[in-house]
Amino acid sequence: MEFYYKKGETMDIGFIGFGKVSQTLTKQLKKQHKIYTSIEGRSEKTIQQAQKSQINILKTNQELQNTCELLINATSPENALKTAKTYKNYKGLYLDLNNINPKTTQTIGTIFNKNFINGAIIGKVTNLTLILLSGPKANQLKFLNENNIPTQVISNQIEDASTLKMLRSIYTKGLSSLLIETFDNAENLKLTKQLWNILEITENEDFKKSSISRIKNSKKSAKRKNEELNEILNFLNEKNASEYNQIMTQATKNKFKELEVS
Repeated sequence: MEFYYKKGETMDIGFIGFGKVSQTLTKQLKKQHKIYTSIEGRSEKTIQQAQKSQINILKTNQELQNTCELLINATSPENALKTAKTYKNYKGLYLDLNNINPKTTQTIGTIFNKNFINGAIIGKVTNLTLILLSGPKANQLKFLNENNIPTQVISNQIEDASTLKMLRSIYTKGLSSLLIETFDNAENLKLTKQLWNILEITENEDFKKSSISRIKNSKKSAKRKNEELNEILNFLNEKNASEYNQIMTQATKNKFKELEVS
C-alpha cells in the first residue's frame, strides 16, 4: 500500500507492538487518524493495553500490513531486525522507533529500500520531546507535527538519526558519570551542600533538581547504560575512531560498570 498524505486527511496507521511508545503516540494520532494494531503473537497484557486505548484491533500481522499506509515498529531493539523481516513484503512506509544501532538501520533499509524511515526518540517517551527522522522519504512524516508529535528530519541517509542519538548519548551519559563521581567525592569530604550552592551560582536555577534526578536515575539504570556504552564503543571502533577520541566514552563505561556491581 503506497503512502500519500494531504494536510487534514485521515490516514490508516498501524503499530507493531503496543508498549509505552505506541500508547503515547496513539493518544495524539487517534484524534485525526485511524489507528490499528495486530494481536498476533502478543501477550495478554499488550492486548489489554490496545483494547484500553480504543483502537482498531486486527487478528493477524498480514491484515495489519494490508490495511495500513504507515507501519510503526516500537517493539524492542533486540527484535527490530526480526520484526522487519516479518513485514518484508510491506509496500507502505515503515518507521522504526527502536533504539537500534546505525548498522542495524542499514540492514533494515535493504528490506524496505526507500520506504524505510529511521526514527530516534530524544528525551522521555511520555513527554514526546522530539523524534529525529532520517531516510530517503523521511520528509513524508512531517505531518506528525500536525498531531503534536515534534519531528526533525536529519538527512536522507538512513543511519543518521541513530548515529546522532548515539553521539548525544556519549554526552549525556558522560555528564551523568561526572556528576556521580563529583558528588560522591563531595559527600566523602562533607562538602555536598557547599558544592551545590557554588554550582547554582554559575548553572541554571533548576540545576540541583535536575542533577539529583539524573544521578538517581543513572545509578538505577547502570546495567543498561553500561550495555549501551558497549554498543557505542563497538560502533566507534567500526568507524575507525582513534583511541584518543574514545577516552571519555571508555571511562564513562567503566564508571557504569562499577556502579552496576556496587
